[in-house]
Amino acid sequence: GEIVESDKIVLATSQIHKIGETELAFKLKNGQLVDYLKNNADGVNSLALIVLDGNKEKEPAIPSKTYRTYKTDKTYIKPLILGLILLITVGGTLAAVKIKHTAAENKREDEVLLSDLENLKGKIGVLMEVKNETEAGELLVSAKQKLSRLAELDYFTTTLATLNGEFSRLSQDLKRMEEIPALRTAIDLENNSVSFNPESFSLGRNKIIVFGGNTIYEFDLNRRDGNFGSTGQDGKIVSILERADNSDKLLIITQDQVLEEYGGTLKTVWSRPENEPALAQGSTYLENLYFLGENGLVYKLPFEISSTTSEIIAGELILWTKADQTANYKLLATSFAVEGSIFGLADEHTIVEMANGKKRKEVVLPENVSEVFTLSNHKNLYVLSSESGTIAILDKKLGIIKRLSHPELKSAKSFYVNSQEKAVYFLKGKTVYSFEI
Repeated sequence: GEIVESDKIVLATSQIHKIGETELAFKLKNGQLVDYLKNNADGVNSLALIVLDGNKEKEPAIPSKTYRTYKTDKTYIKPLILGLILLITVGGTLAAVKIKHTAAENKREDEVLLSDLENLKGKIGVLMEVKNETEAGELLVSAKQKLSRLAELDYFTTTLATLNGEFSRLSQDLKRMEEIPALRTAIDLENNSVSFNPESFSLGRNKIIVFGGNTIYEFDLNRRDGNFGSTGQDGKIVSILERADNSDKLLIITQDQVLEEYGGTLKTVWSRPENEPALAQGSTYLENLYFLGENGLVYKLPFEISSTTSEIIAGELILWTKADQTANYKLLATSFAVEGSIFGLADEHTIVEMANGKKRKEVVLPENVSEVFTLSNHKNLYVLSSESGTIAILDKKLGIIKRLSHPELKSAKSFYVNSQEKAVYFLKGKTVYSFEI
């Protein structure tokens, strides 16, 4: 297009340059602007001439390849023919034209973000004073997202550093963190598990059962001795449960089956129908097995125990509420816990309580959550954040009681709280640690 002397334009470059209007017109006319910028501005990679405002009164300019004058009703205007938008690269290489947001636009966005963050900071402080941790946590998540965007824009870096520090302190105050005073090693598998990669574990009566892939390591806490076993099948183990009526019998849940192990012998109790999703986790409550499918829905498998053979007789797999699949609340297929209600992860920050397939309550935590855990006889719900190295303790109304912190909790894969709620065990690498609460 054309640029005339009455147009107001901006030079969008990686630096700011001041060029007088007369000089600009002269250099445009004589093709000297490229050389001027190359010789007088180190680091200029590109140049875009953007028309911001023109003379609304003038008639359309007459296209021409020469510098000339023509007359309108009131004034004389000297048009300058630009042809195509100019693009400069260091060394004279021509590249594709890119139109970027101007520095002014980014700065305006920064100012809005700074205003929002100041408002959020005040609101979070007020909510913490009245002990409304749930809403304070939600606002803190929003603040972290805005801080991240502020960092991307790369303006007001000193203010950004100050705000990061202030919100970090708010986060610490909100978490009500307590340092775990001492850890002890319950199992260390390093010396006898070269090819074993543990992924999770469960706690039985006087034993710890670690599993990964199709391999099981069962450790007797009294004898301080363990042994390896395998399902002998391709399906990955997702949960191991101890039978409530006989602690010597284990229910091994894989992606496709429920197996029972007793005295070193495995027996198939139930196999997943082809049209149902693979299993991601399993739990038991009363006379039902509950499964979290890889589709995020919860399923129920009723069972009864034979009075003559003491064997489990499985019923038919059903959706938890016997309702249409679309009516069920979906979870992340990573973690859930059953104790009448079902607690699970809706996303990395949100824990929900579900009843009859629908959400009853939820809490949004400022940290990323990796696993939730509770038992039917527990008073509390326990939440692992392996990213921040914390375990949060919530009551079953989803109110935050406190958080426990230790460096070894970072990158922990799984955890378990004993039935008396006096000890916590967690798996990191090939070691199971424990501590008292």
